Amino acid sequence: MAKKKRSKSKGFRLPGGLGPKGILTGIAALMIVPRVVPVQTPGQAKLASGLALRALKLGGGGPLAAVGIMEVAAEMAGPMLTGLVPGANSGTVRSYDY
Repeated sequence: MAKKKRSKSKGFRLPGGLGPKGILTGIAALMIVPRVVPVQTPGQAKLASGLALRALKLGGGGPLAAVGIMEVAAEMAGPMLTGLVPGANSGTVRSYDY
Protein backbone atom coordinates (compact mmCIF):
# COMPACT_ATOMS: atom_id res chain seq x y z
CA MET A 1 0.00 0.00 0.00
CA ALA A 2 1.37 3.40 -0.95
CA LYS A 3 2.11 5.89 1.76
CA LYS A 4 -0.19 8.92 1.66
CA LYS A 5 1.43 12.28 1.25
CA ARG A 6 0.37 14.94 3.68
CA SER A 7 -1.23 17.89 1.92
CA LYS A 8 0.04 21.29 2.94
CA SER A 9 -2.66 23.51 4.38
CA LYS A 10 -3.18 26.93 2.90
CA GLY A 11 -3.17 29.98 5.14
CA PHE A 12 -2.24 29.88 8.78
CA ARG A 13 -3.89 28.89 12.01
CA LEU A 14 -3.28 30.35 15.40
CA PRO A 15 -3.32 28.28 18.60
CA GLY A 16 -6.82 27.16 19.46
CA GLY A 17 -7.81 26.46 15.85
CA LEU A 18 -8.93 30.02 15.14
CA GLY A 19 -7.89 31.83 12.03
CA PRO A 20 -7.50 35.56 11.54
CA LYS A 21 -11.09 35.97 10.30
CA GLY A 22 -12.50 34.30 13.43
CA ILE A 23 -10.38 36.48 15.67
CA LEU A 24 -11.42 39.66 13.87
CA THR A 25 -15.12 38.77 14.02
CA GLY A 26 -14.74 37.96 17.73
CA ILE A 27 -13.13 41.34 18.39
CA ALA A 28 -15.87 43.12 16.45
CA ALA A 29 -18.56 41.22 18.34
CA LEU A 30 -16.96 42.04 21.70
CA MET A 31 -17.06 45.73 20.78
CA ILE A 32 -20.65 45.78 19.47
CA VAL A 33 -22.77 43.18 21.29
CA PRO A 34 -22.28 44.40 24.91
CA ARG A 35 -23.59 47.83 23.83
CA VAL A 36 -26.77 46.25 22.45
CA VAL A 37 -27.37 43.44 24.97
CA PRO A 38 -27.50 44.42 28.66
CA VAL A 39 -24.80 42.30 30.33
CA GLN A 40 -23.28 42.68 33.78
CA THR A 41 -19.93 40.89 33.71
CA PRO A 42 -17.15 40.27 31.17
CA GLY A 43 -18.04 36.58 31.06
CA GLN A 44 -21.60 37.37 30.10
CA ALA A 45 -20.34 39.75 27.40
CA LYS A 46 -18.19 36.97 25.90
CA LEU A 47 -21.05 34.49 26.07
CA ALA A 48 -23.54 36.89 24.43
CA SER A 49 -21.02 37.81 21.73
CA GLY A 50 -20.26 34.18 20.97
CA LEU A 51 -23.93 33.26 20.77
CA ALA A 52 -24.59 36.24 18.48
CA LEU A 53 -21.78 35.14 16.15
CA ARG A 54 -23.11 31.59 16.12
CA ALA A 55 -26.63 32.84 15.35
CA LEU A 56 -25.25 34.83 12.41
CA LYS A 57 -23.18 31.78 11.33
CA LEU A 58 -19.92 33.73 11.49
CA GLY A 59 -16.53 32.34 12.49
CA GLY A 60 -15.21 32.51 16.03
CA GLY A 61 -18.58 32.23 17.76
CA GLY A 62 -18.09 28.73 19.16
CA PRO A 63 -14.79 29.30 20.97
CA LEU A 64 -15.94 32.71 22.23
CA ALA A 65 -19.14 31.22 23.64
CA ALA A 66 -17.15 28.39 25.26
CA VAL A 67 -14.81 30.86 26.95
CA GLY A 68 -17.84 32.88 28.06
CA ILE A 69 -19.47 29.83 29.63
CA MET A 70 -16.28 28.98 31.51
CA GLU A 71 -15.87 32.55 32.73
CA VAL A 72 -19.50 32.86 33.87
CA ALA A 73 -19.18 29.55 35.73
CA ALA A 74 -15.99 30.78 37.40
CA GLU A 75 -17.66 34.07 38.35
CA MET A 76 -20.60 32.26 39.92
CA ALA A 77 -18.80 29.35 41.56
CA GLY A 78 -15.62 31.22 42.49
CA PRO A 79 -16.81 32.66 45.80
CA MET A 80 -18.14 29.27 46.89
CA LEU A 81 -14.99 27.39 45.90
CA THR A 82 -12.48 29.75 47.50
CA GLY A 83 -13.47 28.43 50.92
CA LEU A 84 -12.48 24.90 49.86
CA VAL A 85 -8.97 25.82 48.70
CA PRO A 86 -6.60 26.64 51.56
CA GLY A 87 -4.88 29.99 51.13
CA ALA A 88 -7.09 31.04 48.22
CA ASN A 89 -8.79 33.75 50.23
CA SER A 90 -5.72 34.99 52.09
CA GLY A 91 -6.34 38.65 51.25
CA THR A 92 -9.65 38.78 53.10
CA VAL A 93 -9.66 38.98 56.89
CA ARG A 94 -12.57 36.99 58.28
CA SER A 95 -12.16 37.91 61.92
CA TYR A 96 -12.35 41.23 63.74
CA ASP A 97 -9.14 42.91 64.78
CA TYR A 98 -9.91 44.39 68.22
